[in-house]
Amino acid sequence: MHITNGQSPSDQNGIRAVKSPIVKRSIVVAGHKTSVSLEDAFWTGLKEIAGGLHLTLSDMVAEIDAERQHSNLSSAIRLFVLDFYRRKLFELKAPAAHDTMGRGVGALL
Repeated sequence: MHITNGQSPSDQNGIRAVKSPIVKRSIVVAGHKTSVSLEDAFWTGLKEIAGGLHLTLSDMVAEIDAERQHSNLSSAIRLFVLDFYRRKLFELKAPAAHDTMGRGVGALL
């Protein structure tokens, strides 16, 4: 990848990379204010998941924060959202296998 004339980066074939804007957002987690830096798609996905599970955004992020092991909070949120949608896709493709595994949406938190 290289940058020419101050334009967005392109690969060796001259195809321009799409910039993914990361936005820093403030949120209260477990009673303290913190910030996370997320792309809009992850922020939207997080809000959709929280709404679908009838949780506040703060409560959901507090659960993610409590369960994370080594990554920073922003990365942990990205991984949570990705895992949630991967599991949903798995459920659509193999509902019988999902039932035998005994893993529902509650296992994500």
